[in-house]
Amino acid sequence: MKANNTTKRKFTKRRLEGLRPPETPAEGRARMVLARKTLVQRKSFRKILTSFPNKLLSVSSTNIKNGLIKILTDGSLDKAIRSDFESRRAMLNCHLFFGETTLAHARIGIGVSNGRMELVIEQIQGHTTALREYRYFKEANLKSWNVALVQTLIDTAYESGFDRVLFRDIETSFDYKAPHVIREGETIKSTKIKMRALYRDTKAACDFTKDEWIGPAHYWMREFP
Repeated sequence: MKANNTTKRKFTKRRLEGLRPPETPAEGRARMVLARKTLVQRKSFRKILTSFPNKLLSVSSTNIKNGLIKILTDGSLDKAIRSDFESRRAMLNCHLFFGETTLAHARIGIGVSNGRMELVIEQIQGHTTALREYRYFKEANLKSWNVALVQTLIDTAYESGFDRVLFRDIETSFDYKAPHVIREGETIKSTKIKMRALYRDTKAACDFTKDEWIGPAHYWMREFP
């Protein structure tokens, strides 16, 4: 008698599962979005911020041959954790190394906006003294430094559970409006042309397909499901 009851319960469960209507794509996406928002709300911003440098180091060591991306430990991370814990937003500098040479850096923001965890790439900047290393880097990695830097930031954000990555359009920045001319023979106009080309090429190579205005700044965007 006990065995019969067990069989009946199993049969009833299977039957109910078979009658349940399948989840539609829209319902599935809504469920995933809700689950992600719940996860972000439960996350400790302090933990996210302190774990990000190690995650970036790990992802970059996989993505980049003979190179790494580091957030230098100069006290700025601890300061960001202390001062921005309540606002759940912090700005950090990361640096791309190729061998022993510093090729470039990026100014990034990590924060929570409307329940979504986001990484904001405010600026990327190459070092003009490393022209030979740029060529060696591209030969070794089959991509330019700017693409490797931004794509690795995107991959790190994805693996860290972020919802999206924003990449600032350089034309809406102060650096573009008043550029610092470094190389001899260049002008403000030629510098702006190179800045636009760098950012637009990076945007295309890293598949930023959406855009959004936040105040006076224009951003390109990658969203994760």
